[in-house]
Amino acid sequence: MKKLKVVLLSLFAAITLITTIIFVVYVVTFNKGVSDDVPFWDLFLTFYNAIIATSLAIANIWVFYKLTLAIEDKNENRYVKSKLYETQKIFTDLRIEEYKNLKIEINNFIADTLASKDAKTCRTAISSILMRMQNSLLFCHSNNQATSVLDAPIEQIIRNLTENMSEYNYLEISRALRTIELLIFTPLFNEAKTLNFVRNNKDGVDPTILGICNYLDDKFGYSK
Repeated sequence: MKKLKVVLLSLFAAITLITTIIFVVYVVTFNKGVSDDVPFWDLFLTFYNAIIATSLAIANIWVFYKLTLAIEDKNENRYVKSKLYETQKIFTDLRIEEYKNLKIEINNFIADTLASKDAKTCRTAISSILMRMQNSLLFCHSNNQATSVLDAPIEQIIRNLTENMSEYNYLEISRALRTIELLIFTPLFNEAKTLNFVRNNKDGVDPTILGICNYLDDKFGYSK
């Protein structure tokens, strides 16, 4: 929109300049002053209209060409964003599925320990899921695919999976799971426009989304 405004103002300035030049040239060259004769003014208007019409036609073709390119670029960007969103949603669904399996096994482990049952089977299942998640491309660092963003929360979970669970262990595991949840859903909101919209329309946004956006602001400053 700003570029179009600049183009229109430039076009107006160009027409004004052309008008001034034509008038000066006509007065100085053809008539040596302002004429009272209608034929002279008819000649002037014919000459003026021909040049202005030609200029406007060229300008119209140029503006149409630029708008066509802008529309094509916008459509292409929309297509790319759509494909990225679809891919990102697939990744998110796969991450959620792994997280759900992990949470089920952790709940089973906690239930078994509270009931004084043998929780080795559940612990083995948890370790297997965590290992799979840690080595998956779904949770790798964007700048280093050899490392996982889950290293810290996974270590936190394993460290607190004990047979004699205390309140501290429960809280630590809950914090680790919350971190994993943030890491799963953060990619859906790490675009500046989305974050700015959420910040400016807090009344109509789900509290969980607000929490994720505040997390991004505090940790990375993504929406600043």
